[in-house]
Amino acid sequence: MNGNDFVKSLLKEFGGITQGELAGLLGKNTTQISNLRNVENVSPLMVARMMAGLNRQIVRGNDLVPHIKAKFKASTDLEAARLLGVTQQSLSNWKAKNKGVTKYQIANAIAAARDQAKKDAHKTTLRPIVEFFPLDAVESRGGAKYELFPTGKNENPQHASIRACLEKAVGIYVFYDTRGRAIYAGKAKGQSLWIELKSVFNRERKTQQVYRVNHPERNKSFVPAYDNPLCQASCRL
Repeated sequence: MNGNDFVKSLLKEFGGITQGELAGLLGKNTTQISNLRNVENVSPLMVARMMAGLNRQIVRGNDLVPHIKAKFKASTDLEAARLLGVTQQSLSNWKAKNKGVTKYQIANAIAAARDQAKKDAHKTTLRPIVEFFPLDAVESRGGAKYELFPTGKNENPQHASIRACLEKAVGIYVFYDTRGRAIYAGKAKGQSLWIELKSVFNRERKTQQVYRVNHPERNKSFVPAYDNPLCQASCRL
C-alpha cells in the first residue's frame, strides 16, 4: 500500500479526524504525515513504529480505573463507580478489556460524574436533624420563659439527645401549627439552633400563635434524621 492510501485509511478509521489530529495520535508532526503520503510503498517496519506511537496514546480501562480511584480517593471499585455515576459492572468491564476506552465512554463518564456531584451536593447541603417534632413547652430554669420540651434527667432521653444535636448545629428551622401548616420560618447562623428556636418560641407575637397540643411519645433512642435510612430518600424540614 502506498503512503497516501495508508493515511486516508487511518483518517477514515479514526472517524474523519484531521491530519493534524492523526499526527498527534501517532506521535508525529504534520510534516511527517505529509511526507508519508509521498511514500510509494509503506514498509511493515514503518507501520509497526507508527502503531507503537499510537499504542502509547491509547487510554486503556485497566490503566484508567486505578487513576480514577486515586483521584477520587476511592478505596473500592464500588465507591469509584458511585462517584462516577456509573455501575460497578461498567467499571469492571473497563478493567477486564485490555483495550482502549473510547472517547464516548470517557465523555459519558465525565457527564455522569458531574450529575452525581450535583446529587451529592443536594443531599449534603441540607441535613435534617429532626422532622415535625412535637413541642411540649415547660417552664425554664434559665433566662427564657419556656423550654421547647423537657430535657431533665428524669425525662425522655430522646429529648436530651435532640437538644444536644440542636445545640451543635446551625441552619434553617420551621414552626408548624397542628394542621401541618408552616407558621414561622427562620435561620440560625450566629448561634445554635437550640438557642435560636427557644428565643423565637418565647418571643411576644401579635400576629402569630403557636398551638400546643398533646402528641404521642415513644421512649426510644434518638437518631438524627440525616442518619435515618427511612427518611434519607425524602426528607422535609
